[in-house]
Amino acid sequence: MCPALFDRISYCVALGYLTLVAVYIPVTFRGERQVQEFVENGNRKPIGEYLAAVMAPDQTVGSESLGYIGYYSRRIVYDYPGLCSRKVTQYVRDNPEHRGLLEMVHAFRPDYLVLRSEEVLSASASLNGWLREDYELVREFRVPEAQVKRMLFPRNYDLAFHVYKRKSSR
Repeated sequence: MCPALFDRISYCVALGYLTLVAVYIPVTFRGERQVQEFVENGNRKPIGEYLAAVMAPDQTVGSESLGYIGYYSRRIVYDYPGLCSRKVTQYVRDNPEHRGLLEMVHAFRPDYLVLRSEEVLSASASLNGWLREDYELVREFRVPEAQVKRMLFPRNYDLAFHVYKRKSSR
């Protein structure tokens, strides 16, 4: 193939790709704004504020959702995979066969857990029922159905969270 023809084809393919991206990006702005408003500010932020109100400063919370929950709770977070917790990072290194959020919180037994609906189902089906035996559901946070229906991309993973408190103290 002639180098000049190859350059023209490459240019057209690149231009076509960039055109598709340029058309698609503005459509996502509304969807991203809704996620920020309904999921982040409307669901995750209140979880962090709730935890700040009910937890003592030295109590711990286990969750994968570090950002808003950690920031607004200002509590010790055992986050998977250990972005802010050296203890969790060490656990992940020392236990390669037990990597995962549920295995980590099962090992650490934090005072509170913040789990998504799918994580609750997985915990209920595994590890000998430890969630039901050791923790009690104290609060649920859900994006209201009316807001979910208004969302451009309503299949967001973070539409519902369940807050559990450990039944017995250490």
